[in-house]
Amino acid sequence: RRPSPWPQPSLPEPWLPVHDLQLEWQQVPTTVEAGRGVELVLEARLDGASRAQLDNLPLPAAGPGYRLYPQATEVEESFPAERPQLLLRRRMVLVAEQPGTLQLPAVALAWWQVPDGQRRRSVQPAIQLQVVAASAPAPASATPALPTATPAASTAAVAPAPAPALQAWWWLLAAAALLS
Repeated sequence: RRPSPWPQPSLPEPWLPVHDLQLEWQQVPTTVEAGRGVELVLEARLDGASRAQLDNLPLPAAGPGYRLYPQATEVEESFPAERPQLLLRRRMVLVAEQPGTLQLPAVALAWWQVPDGQRRRSVQPAIQLQVVAASAPAPASATPALPTATPAASTAAVAPAPAPALQAWWWLLAAAALLS
């Protein structure tokens, strides 16, 4: 006879019990340049959570027309009063691939509100950005001419090579240190 399976506790999903959770974008430009990176910052403030419960924030889902380069999540944990407080900051670089309108998908984080005993979901809505064409480099005529160096000035700035006697001195010092 087989033993019955171990009963699974009926915990609510997700099991991130906190008193409050605030999720928001900190830096959102309205216009970006194609091919150039722009930094976006997603922050979450949790009342009643520690780093052991949550140490990373979700990224927007991958989509066409852009690339995301996430950095490690910054974590600040404090215990000011009765409950732990947690601040998570996720920086990422967004590179738009072509001019036009770009929509970065919404970011959501599900959690369990302890005082009410209710499942909650914090959502930052999709971000819509205008992507402009990359600006052209300045024309050659607009670039100031570099001053030309005279041969005497350029040789004075070059440091002389170390003398062979100085190099030998270092080898002798190293050998003496090994022998003592």
